[in-house]
Amino acid sequence: MNNAIVQPQAAINHVKLVDGVFTPSEAADILLDMFSKKINFHKLKILSINEGNHSEPCTYDHGRLEELIRQKAELEQIIRDVRSEGRNMKVNAMINIEIV
Repeated sequence: MNNAIVQPQAAINHVKLVDGVFTPSEAADILLDMFSKKINFHKLKILSINEGNHSEPCTYDHGRLEELIRQKAELEQIIRDVRSEGRNMKVNAMINIEIV
């Protein structure tokens, strides 16, 4: 048996996740769901850490969680404004992946 460690190749270093023009409802479905998933990720991470160590402040996760909640609220306001103006939204989202 070969015990060599195989390092993953950096074949995919960025992925175009979203690229297009959307109605406010479509943009809300896409973007708000992404924010909700990321917010839930941090909530679960905080809960997991706190279950094992009640004195752990989870400073990074709380700060990131608050930032995401604030950004989601801002996005919701933008979507409301765009909807009331009868306009659409161009959304581009790129994910950069770096193997470390």
